Amino acid sequence: MTVTLTEIHNLPLDWDVLLLDKTSRVSVNFRELGKYTFFSSAGETVREFRIVVGRNEFVETNDLDLAGAPQDFVLSQNYPNPFNPSTQISYEIPVASQVKIVIYDLRGQFIWTLIDEQQSAGRYVVSWDGTNAGNERVASGIYLVRMEAGRFDCIRRVILIK
Repeated sequence: MTVTLTEIHNLPLDWDVLLLDKTSRVSVNFRELGKYTFFSSAGETVREFRIVVGRNEFVETNDLDLAGAPQDFVLSQNYPNPFNPSTQISYEIPVASQVKIVIYDLRGQFIWTLIDEQQSAGRYVVSWDGTNAGNERVASGIYLVRMEAGRFDCIRRVILIK
């Protein structure tokens, strides 16, 4: 399922809208991503969200219902895995960091850069739609997701099935 916010352009430019998914412990800034896609687990009938709206400083300090800031750097396994046509990759950063998340094939060849930016401490999610830097669909197979943030460096395998 996908949650979108269509009227964000009506808010003042110094305001943010943060969606907190309490089930997956992910926070999404709608100014940055515009939408949030999640997958329900079998038997899940209720999913709890919190939306925080306000000035940037207010939003950053009011995501406490998500159990506070992360304590460690984390690159979670993507969901779903295997996937087709897209997958969600969640990650956590305990302090503001330059975050880079890149997709490679098993030979180590560059496929796509998902994130390469300075981010504040928090929980994030990014999507990969199985395309490369040329916006072409890649072949079915195993790919590597590498996250670098400060001294943190982690790789996860993801499987694309067409």
